[in-house]
Amino acid sequence: MKNKNIIVGKKAVIDCLTEQLKQIGIPSDCQHIYPGKEVKIFQYDDEHSKFGSVYKVDDLSGCPSDFFYSVPLIWLNIKE
Repeated sequence: MKNKNIIVGKKAVIDCLTEQLKQIGIPSDCQHIYPGKEVKIFQYDDEHSKFGSVYKVDDLSGCPSDFFYSVPLIWLNIKE
């Protein structure tokens, strides 16, 4: 689990298509998570059978962590 947490706290940009986000239950009209949106990686969530490692992300809007979305790591372009 330690290796999974190495990117927690880093900023990233959502790097996928709206249609891909819909595959994981994020609606196309979502104003919090969308392609090109900068987010902060909050915590490792789980492994998805199709997409691999999934992380909860903070959309930096001030919402409580109970409302954070989970996004596959392959769709997160991490900023160093």
